[in-house]
Amino acid sequence: MSQIEIAEIIEQIKQEIEVDANGQAKASLRATARLAGVSAVAILKTLDSVNLEPSKLAQMLMDSGFEAVNLTEWRTVGIPDMAIAIILEYYAYEAGRYCTKQARLVCRSFNTIGIRAWIQDKLGWTKPVTDNKTGMTEIQLLAALAKHLAEQEQHLLQQQQQQTEILH
Repeated sequence: MSQIEIAEIIEQIKQEIEVDANGQAKASLRATARLAGVSAVAILKTLDSVNLEPSKLAQMLMDSGFEAVNLTEWRTVGIPDMAIAIILEYYAYEAGRYCTKQARLVCRSFNTIGIRAWIQDKLGWTKPVTDNKTGMTEIQLLAALAKHLAEQEQHLLQQQQQQTEILH
């Protein structure tokens, strides 16, 4: 999984993500699964397990303050951004043999944006106001970051190919 493919996934799921007036985002079950690199059925099983014997992921979500009733509602109303972060973290580092490289890459990209925003907040930095309408939403910023990383990766691959040709 490369940054190019992550940028493509983000572009594909944009219609399944929404942000409310308070700036809180949520994504569909399918979009969350695509970000994590797992099937929607895997996440659906987690949400369904909450009323029986909660899975490790369901337990992580409830330990983070989400209630069982919330988890079952997410099937239809979407998964809140904080829960998406927990799901990505789970599939990046906690899922054992079900961990995915894609979840790690997406987690890393989101962490970069989050750390940047936290530092900016602590230093009192504010985005300069512009007259034009070129401001980017967080998902657009993430897509731009992924695109930039993909271009860097493509450039590196081209350099490696040139080196290989020179050696031959």
